[in-house]
Amino acid sequence: PTTGAGPAFASAMGMAYRSSLWLMYLAAATAVPEPAFPADVLARGFGDWLPLADYVALINTCFADHPTPLSLTVTEAEYLHSRPEFDASSITLVSPADRPHEAIAFLRAPMEPPEEGDEAPVGEIALVGVLPQWRGRGLGRELLRCGVAQLRERGAGRIKLSVEAENELALGLYRRTRFEPTVEWPHWASPVATRDRQSR
Repeated sequence: PTTGAGPAFASAMGMAYRSSLWLMYLAAATAVPEPAFPADVLARGFGDWLPLADYVALINTCFADHPTPLSLTVTEAEYLHSRPEFDASSITLVSPADRPHEAIAFLRAPMEPPEEGDEAPVGEIALVGVLPQWRGRGLGRELLRCGVAQLRERGAGRIKLSVEAENELALGLYRRTRFEPTVEWPHWASPVATRDRQSR
């Protein structure tokens, strides 16, 4: 918690505030432009055209420099994709038009059951990643718009996502798209963990 005894307890244990994760929601009635990808890329669904190992490598490379790095193995991906709730249509991949079997960016946007107070299912922008050398071309923005459009086509009402407060570029994009911060999850860490993280 951000108030009450939580911070005092963490401080007493020798921990220090490090950063926050924001839970953000896009209201069902909020207008979002349709995606318009650059002419030199292709956006399409997940399929056999991309080996799973290449998909895993794409995720890991996109998130290697993230405030909260993500590391996935092929075995873990195989398990996740074998689960009954896995929906391949929730994944969109972007490729260079002249190298269509190479993925350079991705989106994962699954549906979730209605939350308390919701009548419609809740959509989630779970992951958006772009390879470092392809950033700055608007691909993340268009993938976000693509995710919103897909989720609404599948019946989503509100759409949610979570973002590290340190990730200022992503946070700015989500605010401009009119996602509203709703819940703050602060991260507290011991001085040793904080130093280790800063040295990486």
